[in-house]
Amino acid sequence: MPFSSVGYRAPKYYFSDTSFQKLMRRRIYHVLLISSAYDAFVLEDDGRIDEQIFIEYVSLSLRYPPQFILASSEEQAFGILNDEKIDLVV
Repeated sequence: MPFSSVGYRAPKYYFSDTSFQKLMRRRIYHVLLISSAYDAFVLEDDGRIDEQIFIEYVSLSLRYPPQFILASSEEQAFGILNDEKIDLVV
């Protein structure tokens, strides 16, 4: 199912005038990372992205870093979006 056939239009956001406090109002628990198998391998080879985020959270004294869920295709991503509560898609 091509993304254009879904009919979803993402709203436009302009962050130049947005304060940090407004951005941090919602917690991010689940991140859906959509990438090719090669890009996922490169991220894994560079150092697991979830480990890097965890280290950053610890250094900032934050709790509960987000969980990363990987999808390698559009169909897989839509299936995950239907089954899971996703807070951020990258």
